[in-house]
Amino acid sequence: MGSYYAQDSYGAGIALSSGGLTVIGGGESPFNVINKIKDGTIDSTAIPSVNPGSEDMIVASDQSIYFLPNFQNNNSYNAMWRMTQGGYLQSYNGTSWVNVLPNNSGLVAQDAAVVHDSGNETISGTKSFSSTIIGSVSGNAGSATKLQTARSIGGVKFDGTANINLPGVNTQGNQNTTGNAATATKLQIARKVNGTPFDGTKDISINAANDSNIVHQSGNESIAGNKTFTGTVTAGGTQFTDSGWKSLTPSVGGTVKYRKVNGIVYVQCSSIPSLNNEGKTLVTLPAGYRPNNMIWTPWYAGNNIGNMTINSDGSLTKASTNNPGKDQVQISMFVSYPADN
Repeated sequence: MGSYYAQDSYGAGIALSSGGLTVIGGGESPFNVINKIKDGTIDSTAIPSVNPGSEDMIVASDQSIYFLPNFQNNNSYNAMWRMTQGGYLQSYNGTSWVNVLPNNSGLVAQDAAVVHDSGNETISGTKSFSSTIIGSVSGNAGSATKLQTARSIGGVKFDGTANINLPGVNTQGNQNTTGNAATATKLQIARKVNGTPFDGTKDISINAANDSNIVHQSGNESIAGNKTFTGTVTAGGTQFTDSGWKSLTPSVGGTVKYRKVNGIVYVQCSSIPSLNNEGKTLVTLPAGYRPNNMIWTPWYAGNNIGNMTINSDGSLTKASTNNPGKDQVQISMFVSYPADN
């Protein structure tokens, strides 16, 4: 039903109402809507007004629906709105229609007061996040140079502004080191010691036979370099000892050298003056290098010959010469004998 009235001085008025569900619009769309409601084929989820007796109002149009507020006096188009066939809500800016809300978008996406999924935006105020923030963080949160609250590391305060020294770590002092670092019982990676795996959990035996750089008790091996033995060397059941050459200087000049190899003493004299030295003790050999009994041994010097004696007390004496008082020669001699005990 409709109602018309003209009592107002500003103009006439009209009211349209069906007393129940009212469907108005342009084209065939209003008829299609009301017919679908009547025959029950309307999508009740999209349009819940399935009862013709309801007092809802539906605006339906075959094309766009326009809204022209304040058009009476100045014919202003700047306040125009429309809902297009494609579902876009648009406003007119005086020259063209622009989307206020894109099709199927939410109101929030067009609100400048909210934070959006993309784009650069400045957020003011304190914001609390209940979940982890993923992405690049700038400002003091991303590049803090000082802790808000200083913490103690090994008893030393640390706020991040300067390096610290820990007593017992990089400076003199004691440090209580706990955890696996102080009580480790197993190596993370087992290592080999002379070919035997070792992880620290138990003792191992080192098999020297695996070392090619040492001399072994059996087998044929070549030994390079000079070796000095401080104890007795036994080879093939025979002990080998060598004192090395030692020197004594006779009172009359010349040189006496002596040496003991495997219990045999070797004595060598050289450049000892012979003239008028009969009966003189030239040198005295130390104990361990003396004969058990006196030894006579010849000496030679050109056409001159004579005898030397080495006595059991170690004294070495020129005993005789074939040219007494005239043999102006240098005596040379070499002799060996078993050493005394």
